[in-house]
Amino acid sequence: MKYKCVIVDHDDTAVESTPHVHYPAYLETMSLLRPHLEPENLEGFFLKNFRPGFMSYLRDELRLTDEELATEIEIWHRHMSGDGSHFYPGFLELLQEFHASGGMVAVASHSDAAAIARDYRRASGGSFEPDVIFGWNSDPDKRKPSPYPVTELLSRTGLTAGDVVVVDDLSPGVIMAEKAGVHAIAAGWAHQIEEIAAFMKSRCVAYLTEVESLRTFLF
Repeated sequence: MKYKCVIVDHDDTAVESTPHVHYPAYLETMSLLRPHLEPENLEGFFLKNFRPGFMSYLRDELRLTDEELATEIEIWHRHMSGDGSHFYPGFLELLQEFHASGGMVAVASHSDAAAIARDYRRASGGSFEPDVIFGWNSDPDKRKPSPYPVTELLSRTGLTAGDVVVVDDLSPGVIMAEKAGVHAIAAGWAHQIEEIAAFMKSRCVAYLTEVESLRTFLF
């Protein structure tokens, strides 16, 4: 194997969740809190997550108050509590194969850590969970694009930067990897939006449009 540890994003890298979970939650939020504004379409929603980042969009563009943000988070958690997130075909099996071969599997995501663990347990019949999960953290210094998830993992495990690769579909994961000095692979199987794809191709060691290509790259 080329790496000893793979740090995977969750949404739209491991599971196809934005169209079925996060975007519907956003539409409900807009309907309730900003009914006078036209919501972004799905591609626009991906782009807002790409740049400036979803929290910046909520605070700086939509100007949600702290009370409104609490409502948005409640809506988001309610949508995540369902069964809308499904792994891309072959992705879970790839991680299990990597882990069985002695590799470490970690997650760095903006989704809730408990929901991420639940998705893995549900999909694997309770037989597999990542070794460590860095989920949503209200402290921006402890979530992507901060390097904290990577540097903390290195500190805990004694691995070196060369042992680790990040797999993500958006810029926060790539920037996190760059700040921590580790490689990043672009997960291009969820969307091929031109602006996002151009950025990912320019900053990652590989831009992959199929899960099977990730297996080839890792092994």
